[in-house]
Amino acid sequence: RTTTAPTMLAGSAKENVLAQRASAMVNFRIHPNDTEEDILEHVREVTAGIEGIEIKIGQQGIRGQGASPVSPTDNLAYAVLASVAEATAGGAPAAPGLVLGATDARYASAITPNVYRFAPAIMSPEDLTGFHGTNERLAVENMGRLATGYAQIILAMDAGE
Repeated sequence: RTTTAPTMLAGSAKENVLAQRASAMVNFRIHPNDTEEDILEHVREVTAGIEGIEIKIGQQGIRGQGASPVSPTDNLAYAVLASVAEATAGGAPAAPGLVLGATDARYASAITPNVYRFAPAIMSPEDLTGFHGTNERLAVENMGRLATGYAQIILAMDAGE
């Protein structure tokens, strides 16, 4: 489902002064079955009973692109990625999932429907907290998995069907 995250709140400049105005920046990660219009309609419905609230669509962020299309899983590219994922994870089967962050992959969708966000690594919940935050890091073991996995992908794709 589409996720909602209020990421920036602003009000009074001092703790002992009542704010005359407050604002919130809300980030949405759009599910492939939703549109920006669906989200805006939902937000307006949910906030309809709040006196004085005004909903504006900001100019910051990525706008007008909606959710990325779902990539196919019935082709060589996906089969190669699934094979590398299974090898990386000790035989555990691969399954498609959603990446909710806005990646540069959106630019590739104009070129090919086969756009996959893939990293041949084993990430714990603690590892995932290391992205885009304080002390950003990646385990040394995963650096080895990434190097090996990407090499396997390149070699397998070069071999063709």
